[in-house]
Amino acid sequence: MRLAKALGCQVEELFWLEQDLPQIEAVLTKPVNNLQQLRVSLARVGGQWIAYPLVGKDAFRPQLRVQYKFANSMTALHNLCRGEAHIAGMHLYDVETGEYNTPFVRKVLVGKEAVIITLRVWEEGLMVQAGNPKQIKSITDVVEMGAVIANREVGSGSRSLLEQTLQQEKIPFQSLQGFEWIMNSHQEVGWAIASDMVDAGISTASVAIAFGLGFIPLRHSRYDLVILKEYMQEPSVQQLLGTLGHRLVHSQLEVLGGYDISQIGAVVATI
Repeated sequence: MRLAKALGCQVEELFWLEQDLPQIEAVLTKPVNNLQQLRVSLARVGGQWIAYPLVGKDAFRPQLRVQYKFANSMTALHNLCRGEAHIAGMHLYDVETGEYNTPFVRKVLVGKEAVIITLRVWEEGLMVQAGNPKQIKSITDVVEMGAVIANREVGSGSRSLLEQTLQQEKIPFQSLQGFEWIMNSHQEVGWAIASDMVDAGISTASVAIAFGLGFIPLRHSRYDLVILKEYMQEPSVQQLLGTLGHRLVHSQLEVLGGYDISQIGAVVATI
């Protein structure tokens, strides 16, 4: 009983008969080193079983019902296209059309039907060190001062914003120190700035608040959920979408700061 309590599971879950275990053929979402010791979270997506490898404390959370896999906007969209997820979250701005997300969904999900639903609108901008000691006010300032920036990987909304801003200011990418210094998440960028590894980076107001950093707004971006039409009526998807109207969900997003959730749950487009 003590072991079960420590692992956060029921006593029965610690014991089983080998012949009672069902055999399921599933597609792994990423390569792993040791299949013999692997624990996974299984999800039924588009008629096939998808296995998400679990590591660390996630390997001992049998009550988990929603498997969240971090990915940038374009990677998430391609995961959805390959049938590795029910929902993709994204925030990409298309300069040519002036639209968020929809043009990219049309391009990637060729031959598939999808629904785009708004989750939130957030402030994106330039994060700087607490107190803004270099008095940075723009990307141009970062270049002229020789300050170092942390960038994001290709396909992320943050990198897209940085590149679009540099193009608008007619600043060559390589003139920005740190342009090739790649971080793989908003949190990594925030940590790099808070640790004085770099002077600035593109992220959201909520991340800046979480790390106690300065923030210079650049634009408001819409963060949408993209769902294939064939998944829309699945109970798990309906249950998740049902939470978007819950007061607790709204309050948690509002506490983070920098979020406008007035359009949460609104259908932006059906493709």
